This record gives sequence, C-alpha cells and structure tokens, in this order.
Amino acid sequence: MHYSARAILFVSLILMIGSARLAAQQKPQERALSRPELEFVQRKAQANMKEIESRMQVLLEQIREAEPDHASRLLLVLQRSRENLIVDDMRDAEALINTDKFDEATERQRIVLKKLEELRQLLLSTNLDLFVKLNKLRQLKKLQAELAQASKDGEQNQKALEEIAAKGDAKTDADKKRLETQKELNQEQQRKLDELNASARDTTGQSSEAKKALDEAQRALDDAQKALKQSNANEAAKSASRSQQSLNKAGDAMQQAREELAEELADPIRAALLDALAQMIEKHEKVNDAIMHHSPAKNAAAPPVVALEREVVDLAKNARELVEETDFAVALPHALALGESEAANNVKDLAAAKVDDITTHDSARLLDDLNEMHKTILDEAAGAKKSGSPRTGGCKGCANRNKTISELKMVRLLQSAVYQETAYWDKRREKPPMTQESVAAVLKDVANWQKRARLTAALLKDRTCAECLTSKEE
Repeated sequence: MHYSARAILFVSLILMIGSARLAAQQKPQERALSRPELEFVQRKAQANMKEIESRMQVLLEQIREAEPDHASRLLLVLQRSRENLIVDDMRDAEALINTDKFDEATERQRIVLKKLEELRQLLLSTNLDLFVKLNKLRQLKKLQAELAQASKDGEQNQKALEEIAAKGDAKTDADKKRLETQKELNQEQQRKLDELNASARDTTGQSSEAKKALDEAQRALDDAQKALKQSNANEAAKSASRSQQSLNKAGDAMQQAREELAEELADPIRAALLDALAQMIEKHEKVNDAIMHHSPAKNAAAPPVVALEREVVDLAKNARELVEETDFAVALPHALALGESEAANNVKDLAAAKVDDITTHDSARLLDDLNEMHKTILDEAAGAKKSGSPRTGGCKGCANRNKTISELKMVRLLQSAVYQETAYWDKRREKPPMTQESVAAVLKDVANWQKRARLTAALLKDRTCAECLTSKEE
C-alpha cells in the first residue's frame, strides 16, 4: 500500500509543480493566458496543495505503525510543507495577479516552486537519515524555547505560591481570590506542560532523560493542583518547586541531546556546504565571465545570466539558513549573507542591463569570497577528519581549535571585504563624482558590514575559551 501512497504523492507534486510553473512563466507582456485564466490556474494549484496536505495526513495515520520509515518521510514532508507556508504563498501570488503585479507574482511563484522542489527531493531522497536528524534538531530547538517559557511561567507560579504560603491560611476574601487565581494558572501550566510532554515524546523518545524529567515535572504539578484544591498553599509551593527542578533537568537533557545531534551532523553539514559553494562558484564563474565581456546574454544557448545569478542567491540563502538553524558556526552565516547580498546586487544590475565598473568590481569580489569560503570549509573538513570525532574518542581540543581557526578565517573575510570596499569607494567617489545620496547609501552599507564583523568577532570571543583549545589527548 505504501508504494501506491508514495506514487500518488509523487504524481500530485509533479502536477503541482507543473501548474505553478505554468502560472509563473506567464509574463504580462507576452502571456498566453488572460488575468482571469492566470487567477484560475493559481487557485487550482492552491486547492491541489491543500488536497495534497490532507492526503499526506490521512496516509500518515494509515501507515504510522506498519511502515514507520515511510511514515517518517511523510511526516517530514507534511511538516516542511506547513512550516514553509506554501499555501499562504500561493494565496499571496493569486492576490498579486489580481492586482496586475505580475513581477511580484512571478517572484512569489518562483519561491513556491523552490519549496515544492524541496518537498519532491524529500520524497525521493535516499539519504533520509540526514533529513530526519535535521528535523529532530529543529524540533529540539523549538522544544527548548517552549521549555524555557514553561520554566519562566513555573518560576512565577512558584514565587506567588510561596508568598501566599508565607501569609498562612487564606482567610481574607482577597487571599482566597488570589489562591483561586493560582489554581487557574497552575491548571493552564498543566495543559501546556502536557503538550510539551507529548512533543518531547515524539522528538526524543519515550525513554529519553528529557521525557522522564518532564514526566516528573508533570506529576509534581498534578500534586500542586491537588494541594491547591485543598487550599494548601504551602504544599502547593513545595510541589511547584519540585516541578521547577525537574524542568531544569529536562532542559539540561535536551541541551545535551542537541549538542550530541549537532556533532553527528557536523560532517554531513560540511559536505552540504561544500556542495552548495561549489555550485555557487560554478554558476557565478559563468556570470562573471559574461559581465567581464559586458554581454550578459552572450550565449543564447546557455541559461539566462540573471537566472544563474538568482540561483547563486538562493544557494547562499539556503546554506546560510542551514548553518543558522543548526548552530554550525558563528561567523559563516554572515560570510554567506555577504555573498548573498553581493549576488542580489548583481541580479538587480543584470536585470536592468546595467554592467559598469561597479558591477565588474562586485562580481569579481563575490567570486573571490566564494572561493575563500569554499577553501576554508575544505580545510576545516580535512582538520576534522585528522582530529577525529570527540564523540568516538577523537581529540576534542584539536576539533575545537580546528573550528576556531575556520571561524577566524570567516571573520577575516568579513573584515577584508569591509576594508576593500572602503578603499574602493574612497577612490571611486571622485571618478565620476557621486551624489551625496549615493555616498550616504554606500557609507551606510559599509558601516553595516563593519558592525557585523565587529559583533561576530565579539560573539566568537565570548564562545571561545583557552581551555577548550587544548586537551589531554595532545
């Protein structure tokens, strides 16, 4: 049965992508479809996407126990579909078409196509383990945030109960009202903790230390609620205190699980980054070659240069988001953001058929930055292989030092970019003379990147300790 289920989803997604692409490729000045027809195509795509999500939910429940591997895959696709707000993007595209904003609609549809392609890759991927672990890491981060809020609420609840208990028995109407309020607050906290516990079970497993600690916290809250029903604020406060201790244990367990998972993902993430950077370099080399010859469309048989550079933007954005959501590095996201910004500027210039000395300068620097990032990650991968994984007995101090060296190279890349831009614009502003508005815009941009470099260096300093860079293994 699961083969037919997957086949249905594959066909549905392919049709979905085809419908969206049809709408996206229609331009206002040369489209074959009228606006009402475009709106109809977009609405149909949106309805199909809703239907696909509904089918995935039904299929997930049908095969959850019998086919856990396929269920995991479907669950990932369903979660990513909802997290990416694909249906919402389609709705926005329809609204843009309805108001004749075809350029904006095309861009929104391009984003939809990209997200749909990600879903297709998830369904087809043979490396499901990586996707599962990345999804687990996302869920752990989300759980940690929810746990932090639950702990904050619990701390306030405990403090209020201790204040009531310090007064003795609730005698006045005001005291009784306050105790009743705490009973309601404790009940609400029970509900939230129950939801958190269910999420932890799905993410960390029934027998995990985090799940056990959350069970303890939940039992303590139940005891607090029983005490409150008996107007025993003192016992309720003690139970609330035990709940807080258990929540802290759960937080420590989740953090440890997250760190272990991040270490497991380090090598696959490096491989993904190297692949993304290699693609970015390959694509931008073609763009740079076209820019140097001042002919963005010099080869009619090749994909449009603007489209190639837009792919560089997307690759840089995806790589940056991967690093950010996995906390893989401190400085690398900013270096990738720099490349993303440089490529986006090139897209604007090329789309406007503007190829001047500024475009040439930006394009050449982007190529240098991409190559430098690729070499840095390559060196880091070689160092990681040499030192071995601390999780399997490798040299922890070596691994930390290797990572720090890579981070410092990225900070240097950022600072070097600021230095080069400052020097370039200092010479450039007189030939030909720049307007005050242009100078102000340039200064603002350079100052922003200088601030990023400074804050990144400061954050790296805070996260680095001398003891972490040495170990007994050396």
